[in-house]
Amino acid sequence: MITVEIRGLERTRARIERFWGRLKRVLKQVVRRQSRALTQYVKTRHLTGGTTSDRLAVRSGHLRRSTKPKRVSERDGQIVGGVEFGARYASVHVGPRGKRTTIRPKRAQYLAIPLAAARTAAGVARGGPRDYPDSFVVRTKAGNLLIMGHQTGSKGVVPLFVLKRQVVVPARVHPED
Repeated sequence: MITVEIRGLERTRARIERFWGRLKRVLKQVVRRQSRALTQYVKTRHLTGGTTSDRLAVRSGHLRRSTKPKRVSERDGQIVGGVEFGARYASVHVGPRGKRTTIRPKRAQYLAIPLAAARTAAGVARGGPRDYPDSFVVRTKAGNLLIMGHQTGSKGVVPLFVLKRQVVVPARVHPED
């Protein structure tokens, strides 16, 4: 029978545990730094500028302000970080290429999509259809329903909103990119 005795094993084990603890701290710092850089990249590349297939124009700025680096954590032996979008409607705009979200009205028969006369320069609606007291609905030759009314500071009647039963919004921020 052969007997093997290894001396100093406890000391070596303690060294490895100290090394692993330091390594985890350094890895967390790296992941934290990369998460911040990724968040900045997403904000400047995908949430600034005009609306394109992979960019979303800034309107109110809420989605961009709510985009933050994820808190770095350790799960199942992995160190995890990334970007999180705090706005409730972010899931409409963030997703894999080709993802489309259908939006339907919840408490009305139609969605009221604001047209230029009912929007600010940034593209945010100036209230809803009920905020225009002398408005009325017309059907165009193409079959669309328009809410017509008086624009603030305008003498004539202008189209304020188009009514739609639903709209389909494509995702513009693709995480895999």
